Amino acid sequence: MNRSHRTSDQGVQQVKTDFTDLGWHAIEVPQAGDIGTDLYVQLFDERRHALRLVLGIQVRSAASQFRSPAKGDDGEIVGWWCSDHRDHFDYWSTHALPHLIVLRDLEERVSYWVHVTPEEIEPAGDSAKIQVPRHQVISAEQVDDVVKIAASQKAAPLLEGLAISAGIDDLPHSRRLRYALIAPRLAAPPRAAGYENSICAEEAIALIAAGRFRDLVNYADAHEDVPDPEQISDDATWQWQLAAAMWDWTINDSLASLRLVFESAPDDQSHAASAVLLACALRREEQPDASTAVLDSLAEHESLHPVDRGWVLVQRARNKIEVDDVDGAHEDAVEAQGCFAGDRDDVTVSALSASAAWSLYRAAWMRRFEIGELVSEDEDEQQRYKGLLIAFDTAVSWWRSREVSAAMSAEQDESFRDWAQDDPNQDIVSGSSGEDALFAAELNADLTAEHSAWRSIAERRGRRLLMHASKGDDEVKELAEGLDTLRRCGRQQSLGQAIGHLLRVGPADALAQSLRCLPKTGWTGTTIAANFEALKLAGHFLDEDAAGELLLSCARFARGDPPDLPRCELTPPGLMMAALDGAAGLMAAASDSLHSQVARDLAELPPNAELAYSMRIGNVLDQLDWNHVEPADRERLRELARRGNARAVAAVLGWFYTNGDTAARNELTRLAAARDLYAMAELGDLSELGDAEARDVLDALSDCANGVLADARRRRYGGDGAWIAATLVGACATHPLEADWEDAFALLGEPLVNTHTKRALCAAAVEHAEKLPVQVAQRFIAGCDQIEHLTPIYRGDSDIGAMHTSMLYALGAVSDCNTQTALVEHAAGTHLERCDAARLAHKLCSDRADIVLAMLAGDRDFLVRANAAYCIGHRVCNDENRGLDAAALKLACSDATSIQLSLLNGLQASSPPHRPVVNLIAAQLEIHPSARVRRLADSLTNNND
Repeated sequence: MNRSHRTSDQGVQQVKTDFTDLGWHAIEVPQAGDIGTDLYVQLFDERRHALRLVLGIQVRSAASQFRSPAKGDDGEIVGWWCSDHRDHFDYWSTHALPHLIVLRDLEERVSYWVHVTPEEIEPAGDSAKIQVPRHQVISAEQVDDVVKIAASQKAAPLLEGLAISAGIDDLPHSRRLRYALIAPRLAAPPRAAGYENSICAEEAIALIAAGRFRDLVNYADAHEDVPDPEQISDDATWQWQLAAAMWDWTINDSLASLRLVFESAPDDQSHAASAVLLACALRREEQPDASTAVLDSLAEHESLHPVDRGWVLVQRARNKIEVDDVDGAHEDAVEAQGCFAGDRDDVTVSALSASAAWSLYRAAWMRRFEIGELVSEDEDEQQRYKGLLIAFDTAVSWWRSREVSAAMSAEQDESFRDWAQDDPNQDIVSGSSGEDALFAAELNADLTAEHSAWRSIAERRGRRLLMHASKGDDEVKELAEGLDTLRRCGRQQSLGQAIGHLLRVGPADALAQSLRCLPKTGWTGTTIAANFEALKLAGHFLDEDAAGELLLSCARFARGDPPDLPRCELTPPGLMMAALDGAAGLMAAASDSLHSQVARDLAELPPNAELAYSMRIGNVLDQLDWNHVEPADRERLRELARRGNARAVAAVLGWFYTNGDTAARNELTRLAAARDLYAMAELGDLSELGDAEARDVLDALSDCANGVLADARRRRYGGDGAWIAATLVGACATHPLEADWEDAFALLGEPLVNTHTKRALCAAAVEHAEKLPVQVAQRFIAGCDQIEHLTPIYRGDSDIGAMHTSMLYALGAVSDCNTQTALVEHAAGTHLERCDAARLAHKLCSDRADIVLAMLAGDRDFLVRANAAYCIGHRVCNDENRGLDAAALKLACSDATSIQLSLLNGLQASSPPHRPVVNLIAAQLEIHPSARVRRLADSLTNNND
């Protein structure tokens, strides 16, 4: 044994004796298991009753320990500086038991002590030091002081009250980065403190994590030693480099700097913090494999602090759940919970423990869902799950809720200021407190791996980005980012609403920019449903190659072959339906050469009795080009018509019938006569039916109409009533010799039939007005007064619109002058009145009506604008009218894709166009970002050629 070991052993034995003389029990830790603690001391009171308090003791007895004296103002020695590696001080200050460093003077036989706390430690690079006071000695006189220290062991911190006085100096060095990222409220300087004092890099990171960007800039302006976050030099400390990388990612969405700081991390705690930050950033960029790889590289580090290891494991468990590795997620979450034991004083631990509990809960739920057992009958297991749910409410989650509340308050304040302006065109220069608060809350949920909370907050931030994009410097970029945020957090409903809005009002470039960010692979359980929603509504904004690759993937998923898709919130049938929706949205953008492959995939669809599933087959078939499907693949599709349900059979037969297939036409007729409503819908106006066929179909429609009537009298309202009524009127008008109009007038006269059905019936009568027998037309005219006063009979029912005026005009019962007077009134009426006014103005063909039509093209309601755009397109093909020509060109130059499609459909519906304005419109829209618009524009050009 060398001299230093003998000295150490002597010191430990003498200190042990000191504590024994106090009546306490000291246990020596063997050197072979030395982890930084030499003795554990159990305390007793003067009656020899155990106090259930234990201290950890680190003994220093070498003469060199007294060579760094600390002196007071008078030059007298007041203590000695004890130095060691910073990690050792972190170990003692964060230990579950309070730790004392004891300097033992072997010659004087005196033991000096100090309680190791973050406040007493003075860091110096990789080392640190603490002052051991000369007046603190182990003796009977100081027993009470030591007992108080022992009683402080690892209690949870007091976090109640309006203000929190803790700061970065009160935190152990090993926890500072984790606190700065997860609990920035405890690490960042208080707002009320002003900018008088400088800040360190960890405080700067906490300011960024808290969304206090302006505060950080103000500190940089006020202090030379606080660098500008956008101009931090390469020779700055690693902590400042991390702050700069975090700023760059936050402001510019750049991952390069985060990768660099992760690769250059100087120690384990820095490695853990930068790894989690980079993993979260990669996950947001939809790179789950790269995110997991970063975490994998750190998870097996033996030197990693248990809490930091648990942090990494919680994040990896979250990733594994997203890619359907349920067993791996369960293992990581269980191991993470073990890492968090014994750190009750660490608020980040409670937050991470809650995330581990949530991962366990999700994994258990997914396992039970897999075997069809969603509720356990085991009472012990139910109690464990209740315990998991209770664990979710933590101090960190409460602070995050406050950030969300602050964001909502700021949103309300901003909306009120906008509303209260006298000048609606005046720009509001509003603060970004709401956006910053949402950023902070979202980042916090992300870093703590609380996935459900992250999705909810990200949805709020995405909505805010969309609603406030017009106030930013780059509206298209802000809108695209808002769409991406909603898609990546898997909020399908909000995403669908947002895409629908941008299709109606534009700008189209935002949709194109967002769709380009949609990955072809690497979908997660969170993003699957939202990705399909984006493809369904806006897949036609993709380029041909990307659309083709995704189209084939969607077709493969639809036929039940999704090996590379993890489980998600969609059921297997729901997943297949969503895939068909995505395929339908991509058809216009994909190459025509893929249509034959899509036909083969449709032919291989598994039998499915769900109506919605079959309806989606029809949506894909509507865009399948007959000329680009090989004959053999057409025959494969015909097989689908022989084994599918009624809706699927009708959809396939309708596709063949539309392309001139006689056998399909005969089969549809047979099915229609057998009261198959889907077959009737595919036949269209039924004008090609023979007399006997028409009689059978009319009998079927009569039975259906009587069914609608009977249901209405029982106050039961289905979705087919309007279609049945309109089809009945059309069939009767097309085949007057076989027609029986009493069923139609029974529907119109029954008070309990909803207005929506009656409106559809009247619209069909207007459409076929020239074919109506005189007696039938007179009965409709006689009933117009009753029609005019129809009102909705239940909430959600429609009003009658301007249908009575439209019917009177179509049947020749009112003059053009009176109709134009009524038209002006309807143009200022309800939503449906304005829609009807657009169609009525189209038929009037007068200057006054054209003015109304052009005015309705700028209506506040989308459906009114769409109706007006269609009618304008129909008119400008053949009638020269400068006012409508200008309106048509204005619509073509607008940024509303759906309105442009309505205009093009109106142009297509007319006789072959020959006017120059049509060429101008086509040329304008041939470069549109939507392939659906480009195809229609190209067809106009081809027609003109």
